[in-house]
Amino acid sequence: MNQVCRMLGISKKTYYQSQVPEERLEEKYHALRPVLDRLIERHPSYGLPRLKKALAQQEGRVVNAKLLRKLLRLWGLNWQRKAGTGRHQPSWVHQIIGELGDKVNLVRQQLVTGCFQLLVTDMTQLRYQAGIAYLSVHLDWYGKLVYA
Repeated sequence: MNQVCRMLGISKKTYYQSQVPEERLEEKYHALRPVLDRLIERHPSYGLPRLKKALAQQEGRVVNAKLLRKLLRLWGLNWQRKAGTGRHQPSWVHQIIGELGDKVNLVRQQLVTGCFQLLVTDMTQLRYQAGIAYLSVHLDWYGKLVYA
């Protein structure tokens, strides 16, 4: 077998994996399907990592992430999280900046030759269960140093 695999340029693992069709995989893990159905029904927002963790913690079954992904795809279970419903609306600030274009882009008008001559910043809103927090990051344009 080693010589055949070497001639074909494939590893032995690849050869032996090709000998195990998906039907055998489904037969081997058929007891796992009702458990996964139950978990997905209880927690529809879970992604693959959380589903894997819940499977280990709640059911006591440890499954490789690649195998779990393959089984979910094989069984056609709807396990993928539904992220946002669409694009978010730009804020009024972004709308104004978009309309004015380069007229308000002061960074393009500057000649930067050293550190701390031009600092740029960005601010983002972080939502969490207790409320809202704001994170502002400052960047030195010349040295690309970040200050928070």
